[in-house]
Amino acid sequence: MKFARVSSGKGCIDCRFCQYLVSCPEEYFVNWPMEGSECIGCEICISGCPTQALRMEEVEEERDTVNISVDGSAHEVPSGISVLRVLEILGYKVSQFYGGGVVNRMCNSGACYNCCVVIDGQLKRSCVTPVEKGMEIITDKDMIERYEPLQLVSQISAYLHPGVSCFTNGCNFACSWCHNWNITFSSVGDPLTPKQFAEIISRGSGNYSMLGLSGGEPTLNRRWLIGFLKELSHGNKKLSIQVDTNASILTKDYIDELYYSGMTHISPDIKADSVEAFMSVTGVEDRELAQFYLNRSWEAVKYIINEYTGKLFYAVAIPYHPRLNSLEEVYKMGQRLASLNKDIDVNLVEYHPAFRAREMTLAPKGMVQKAVELLHDAGLNNVWLQGLEDAPSPLDPEELVGSLILKGDQNRI
Repeated sequence: MKFARVSSGKGCIDCRFCQYLVSCPEEYFVNWPMEGSECIGCEICISGCPTQALRMEEVEEERDTVNISVDGSAHEVPSGISVLRVLEILGYKVSQFYGGGVVNRMCNSGACYNCCVVIDGQLKRSCVTPVEKGMEIITDKDMIERYEPLQLVSQISAYLHPGVSCFTNGCNFACSWCHNWNITFSSVGDPLTPKQFAEIISRGSGNYSMLGLSGGEPTLNRRWLIGFLKELSHGNKKLSIQVDTNASILTKDYIDELYYSGMTHISPDIKADSVEAFMSVTGVEDRELAQFYLNRSWEAVKYIINEYTGKLFYAVAIPYHPRLNSLEEVYKMGQRLASLNKDIDVNLVEYHPAFRAREMTLAPKGMVQKAVELLHDAGLNNVWLQGLEDAPSPLDPEELVGSLILKGDQNRI
């Protein structure tokens, strides 16, 4: 039978991301390359490798089997693989389309906790939990919802929001220019329930009138996000809450639920007009999935404009760097937005060279200004630029270990 395991190719810069920020279920990178180190093929280390030195390879081998129970039925399955892979082998539908499977694996980095199932009476991530002899696994949605949802999330100081900034780990994109890559793709730490994190925020932030939630992609774990918004708004009716999102999984009913749970501001980050440009910007390689995400994001923006003008404050973000998308693409996005509402607030975000694109040069100021002018020419009345000076610099992968020491995370090193 074929199994997957990680291998390291050329390009490793010894940044230690895979050792310190990946919740490897078998501590593969702690022991690697010592004999006896085992990989269960969960792939969560791949997304955050800044040089793409880590790859998955298929191996043909015989493995021992273990007896387990899934939804009350007995099964004999291979050992040394994840619970998620077991479910796939047994015919359960696992999907990256939101709501498209019995289990939805949204982030590919083990961070969003959207793939949780009940394992031996506890809510656990199916993507990183190794199958073990005698396990009892439950995938029933009603049973799962008896448990409080979990999410990796943290509070960040000195960011773009005027009040408190919070970041959820995990993203359904794989952008090479990811500004917050060390948070987005990190899967370590203790997950929190909505109530636990709301209490942490209220204890540590003093008086604040606005909270911004970004990531990663904060909408991946819907049950957690809705619960968190309700906890916040219940404790402070006057609190303004902004959700920054790529909008790729936002349905009409999801937007409605966010609004009625306490969201007052939303900032959809629309990556492209064409699917080709979208795939280039986001790193989503499956064209069908990319088209789904692209369509969903534009549908979400249209719905917000049509149904929530005067109810929600909204602003649309557009990324720009000449090596990332063309001026023609920016202009087409501007035309499309202007056809929906020419007075919508649009924020052109000048991308930092970061993560896998950290060796790129800065965008020429003339081209950035031209992009702003093209958005005006497309018919938009309210366009502003978020330049490099308006955001903290991204973390260089080669400075990762030093940053963990400065933050007091020596226990990871």
